[in-house]
Amino acid sequence: MKTKTITVKNNQIALVMQARKLFKVFTPGTYALREMNETSEIITIETDKLYTDGWQAGLLAKHRQALLPYIASYSLQHNEIGLLYVDNMMSRILKPGQPCFIGKSMENIRLERVPVREEIDIDPDVLWLVYQAGMNGAGKEKQQRMHCPDGGLDLLEARVSFYI
Repeated sequence: MKTKTITVKNNQIALVMQARKLFKVFTPGTYALREMNETSEIITIETDKLYTDGWQAGLLAKHRQALLPYIASYSLQHNEIGLLYVDNMMSRILKPGQPCFIGKSMENIRLERVPVREEIDIDPDVLWLVYQAGMNGAGKEKQQRMHCPDGGLDLLEARVSFYI
């Protein structure tokens, strides 16, 4: 085993993995690690960012319980989408069932859950329209009704808060 010194910056946590299992979590500071071996890996996670997909989100999902002091986790149901606001501006639209991990050092985060009908698929183009409506909103709350591209069945009806 070899010793390694790591420095964890503010708004970060360091995950020490051994043989792909979470071994330790370090908060900001400098540490000497004596338990390092060839299967050890250090992964830094920013605690002032959002993680909704990619390998970081998968890692956070796998170790959700151990990371609760540092990362807030949200899971959407299969019949709801999420409208994620940062500083009262729409930042992202989450798909049904998509997890969301938010570093606890982030401020002014709000997730609105919007129910959708279970029997329909969510079209990414419609999510983009909702996103655009939120970004171009007129500073008031209004009823937004979206339709399928062919003008048929209502795909999504949601009460959306708009902010400038």
